Amino acid sequence: MRYAILSDLHGNEPALRAVIQRLHILLPDRVVCLGDLVGYNPFPTFCVRFVFENCDFVLRGNHDKAVAQSGTCFEMNGIAESVIRWTRAALSTKHIEYLTQLPAGPILISDGLLICHGTPMDEDRYLADINDVRESFAYIGESFRFARFCAVGHTHIPIVIGEGEKTVYPKNGSVVKLEQGRRYLLNPGSVGQPRDGDFRASFGVLDTEQLEFIVYRVSYAVEQTQKRILEKSLHRFLAERLAIGV
Repeated sequence: MRYAILSDLHGNEPALRAVIQRLHILLPDRVVCLGDLVGYNPFPTFCVRFVFENCDFVLRGNHDKAVAQSGTCFEMNGIAESVIRWTRAALSTKHIEYLTQLPAGPILISDGLLICHGTPMDEDRYLADINDVRESFAYIGESFRFARFCAVGHTHIPIVIGEGEKTVYPKNGSVVKLEQGRRYLLNPGSVGQPRDGDFRASFGVLDTEQLEFIVYRVSYAVEQTQKRILEKSLHRFLAERLAIGV
């Protein structure tokens, strides 16, 4: 089975449209979204609608949760919190209700694929260092012993971590071979706000039969998103960071 894994769309319609065009070429069997449909960028309705209509498995991210649970922004910085308030006003009641109903991770879906937003222990926690990695593998072994692949988002940086192996930062289109019988943490990067110094939208494809993971980078009209950010009087930093991938 070939799973397209998308994460951290963050209301960026031009970026998501570019990813959709690539998906039409790749033709994955299933499309998975690891959360954060909204936040930071000014096209939340398009992103929520796409996920609702096209993704086979979806869970919530911290920005989705903040929009859905009015009055709570979960220790976000002031810029992120201001976009949450703007997003609440921009979305329809129907779409806010959809965000409210999204499940928290982790969820074991099929083919040994476990999905979560942050880490398998905590949907809001970043997979930030070796201790997080060790704890994640231990938790998967104890609670999801049939899971071979754990897809995570939240950091906006594509990465492959095999249990007992060196960390790999995948280049665009390069095939990362996965070893039979070994567990992996797989981050596809961010569609809507990459933070690895590459502005291009990022997503991953996991082939559970061929045991391969590929990260794809897709160029998009970043200036369209920047223009709308400024038109909607969102913080200028949100526009500036998109061009440099931070």
